[in-house]
Amino acid sequence: MMAVYNGERFLRQAIDGILNQAYTDFELLIIDDGSTDGTADILDTYDDPRMVRLQNPNNVGLMGSLNRGLGLARGQFVARQDADDFPLAGRLEQEVTYLEQYPEVGRQQCP
Repeated sequence: MMAVYNGERFLRQAIDGILNQAYTDFELLIIDDGSTDGTADILDTYDDPRMVRLQNPNNVGLMGSLNRGLGLARGQFVARQDADDFPLAGRLEQEVTYLEQYPEVGRQQCP
């Protein structure tokens, strides 16, 4: 999941870094948080079925955008990616392997 606000400077590299992961069974939720720069134009250039693009009509902030994305996420796990992060090619594969090996990690205990 990636929330972005006016992230045109590094956005393409961040998206490409996720789409080019060794692990390919994921959805990439991108929430454009009311950007006013070229972010929407960059997002328009992608046609990957793993990408789900959401557009906030106005800027609601990082937490509001991420909460919106969490409400729509369909995967077993959620990985966060900022619009200026450059992930290593094996990032998702390593994270999924670890979480499957240690299922107690990241589980929230409800009282």
